Amino acid sequence: MSNSNNQIKDIYNIPGVEDLSHDTAANIQGGRDYAMTLYRHVDLKDVLGQFDGGGLRKLSSNADNQASSVRITEGKWKFYTRSNWVDLPFSNDTVTLGKGDWNLNGFNDSISSFRRIS
Repeated sequence: MSNSNNQIKDIYNIPGVEDLSHDTAANIQGGRDYAMTLYRHVDLKDVLGQFDGGGLRKLSSNADNQASSVRITEGKWKFYTRSNWVDLPFSNDTVTLGKGDWNLNGFNDSISSFRRIS
């Protein structure tokens, strides 16, 4: 009979092995989900930017008036056709969207700023 080594090694005692948080692991693999992703073209093609929240965000000059679709995985977001947003009653220059994949029909290539509202 052969004498086999049945010793189990603790994975954390192996040099070069460390535990990663779920966010860190997803970032390394490129699989992190952002709360909102803007796309240059309809049907979620050509990423313009990915965001998690914060206050008002103005799109950069190379992204201003370029968004055609959006994926929202968390919260509600308000999009404005003006870079200096104002919430005017009965205004036609904003759209509020919640979770889902959206083509920006009626607002295609006209979004200049946005903010997460919930």
